[in-house]
Amino acid sequence: MRRRLALVNATTYLRRAVSPSQKRTARRMLGSVADAAELPRAWSRRLAYESRMLRAKGRLSPLAAAASRGDTSAVERLLRDGTDIDARDARGMTALHHAVARGHADVAALLLVRGVDPHLVDAEGRQAMSLDFTSKETLHAVRLRYHRLRSADDVYDAPASDEVLGWARELEQKGVVRVSGLVSADELPLMRAGFARFVAGLDAKVAAGEGVFSGVWEEEEHWRPQDRVYVTNNAFKHSNELAKLCLDSSVIGTVRRYLGRNAFVQRALGFRYLPDEHEDDMQFAWHHDMGDKRIKIMVLLTDVGKNDQYMSYVIGSHRLYHPHRTYIDNKLSLTPYRKQLGEFEYFKATGKAGDAFFFDPNGIHRGNRNPGATTRDAYILEFSSDTTNTWGGDVDPSIFNEGPVPEPNPFERLLAAEKRWEAPPAKVSTWVTSLPEIDSWL
Repeated sequence: MRRRLALVNATTYLRRAVSPSQKRTARRMLGSVADAAELPRAWSRRLAYESRMLRAKGRLSPLAAAASRGDTSAVERLLRDGTDIDARDARGMTALHHAVARGHADVAALLLVRGVDPHLVDAEGRQAMSLDFTSKETLHAVRLRYHRLRSADDVYDAPASDEVLGWARELEQKGVVRVSGLVSADELPLMRAGFARFVAGLDAKVAAGEGVFSGVWEEEEHWRPQDRVYVTNNAFKHSNELAKLCLDSSVIGTVRRYLGRNAFVQRALGFRYLPDEHEDDMQFAWHHDMGDKRIKIMVLLTDVGKNDQYMSYVIGSHRLYHPHRTYIDNKLSLTPYRKQLGEFEYFKATGKAGDAFFFDPNGIHRGNRNPGATTRDAYILEFSSDTTNTWGGDVDPSIFNEGPVPEPNPFERLLAAEKRWEAPPAKVSTWVTSLPEIDSWL
């Protein structure tokens, strides 16, 4: 209903547009509108900006003019030539203000990567990246591109083996890579034993009337009877071997090389999927994870064959920019992505116990269920350079005395973070709540 109202409003504004530029702006809004309440305010801002630009035509600096028309190449050239990136016009607007006002997210992201000061205000006291100047949708688009561009722009040039370079290269190409035998034959039984203790402990809680999923995803652990799934959000508590895997030079080297900068552990999960009918819902529907560019590593503790409960991943979908509304409800239909991706190619995460899969969760993926399958046990590690979604966890400090620890320590932020299950539950994703807090993700 809200979307229908938004479309009606956008069509009305299109009829009111005067200049060709205003008409193009209205059509873009009509094609991308997601929030009916946001539309009138967004239109008012854009229309006011168009009017000011008509009056100021010919008086913009070359950098502001290039930013205003969305000319990324010209902005790059001007910055290389030494143009003052923070220069302001008579209204106090920087090139970042002009890029954001016209919805040129690529240019805004480039300016941020090149060091523009996002805290400078215009004559009305507004920062370019504040919600009193721009919309959630534009801010969202800038953030997505900023992190992707920053990853490409920053070079993580620590020495790396051919193996690490190969894994990172395949991740860049496909968004997912299989690493056979990542967990050694000596470590695998220890990981399995820790996982079995987690399941037995949760079974005991359920038998005592506790531990059943209450609807709060941030619980430390729970049993979801409707999905026949065991979940822990504190997997390091059950496995030192899993924690030590995060210190492995090949693992952290691959993660940091792919992300282009230092990355840190966000959390560790464990899942047991009992055989069950497939339902197109939650992680068993096509979706992307609602976060900045990051890496997940799924470690199989059981064999997973072609008739078992494997993860499916749409190859190449890690490069997509998903709209803001899918960070509130991230269930996806594949149909809208055919134009961007062409014929879909699917990766099936099947393999032997001890195999691992590195994947970019911005890509479209889902879990699969099968009532005739075997039980699937797996741990999942999450890594990112983002500071807004670290879950905390119980890590045995003795692991840091057993061998070399990469610098900076991959656990640095997790150890300092409040445990998510000890905090009030979030109503929406941390991406959405942290979006206006630009200092938390820049």
